[in-house]
Amino acid sequence: MKALSSQRSWLSPLVAAAFIIISITGVLLFYHVKGNAIRSLHEWFGWVFIGAGLLHILLNLRPMLQHVQKRSGIAALVLAVMLTVGLVVFAPAGHGKGPRREGPPSAGQTLPPQAP
Repeated sequence: MKALSSQRSWLSPLVAAAFIIISITGVLLFYHVKGNAIRSLHEWFGWVFIGAGLLHILLNLRPMLQHVQKRSGIAALVLAVMLTVGLVVFAPAGHGKGPRREGPPSAGQTLPPQAP
């Protein structure tokens, strides 16, 4: 645990940077501003955020457990689980895949093969 304690000087800025990048790219993706760079940043910094967040929790385990024992901590955990389950179970089919386009293909786009 001592070795992890020496990592605090860079861990908080890393968590903050990952949070900011994920927040900005998440809002852009929500409003369908898409691009490979935005999506890649969001996905990769999601992994960075998970790793840094887990290290942060590990380094602050005792204070975290004290928070979870309070009513507000329990309420926050229950709310997070309910929102996660609700969004996974009840999200509309095809959500996040972008709008479906009907009509003729754009220039350079090919039609899928038709059954005879």
